Amino acid sequence: MLRFYPIPMIGSVILNSAEAHSLIGCFKSTEWWRRPVEQSDLA
Repeated sequence: MLRFYPIPMIGSVILNSAEAHSLIGCFKSTEWWRRPVEQSDLA
C-alpha cells in the first residue's frame, strides 16, 4: 500500500521526500494513472 500523507510510506517502509517524489513521477507516467476511472475500479 502506497501512502503519502501524513508520512510517505510504501508498506511499512518510510520514504524520504526524494523517494516519494520519484514514485509519484513513476506512477503518473503509467497508462494506469491516465486511464479514466471505471465503475469496477470504484468497488
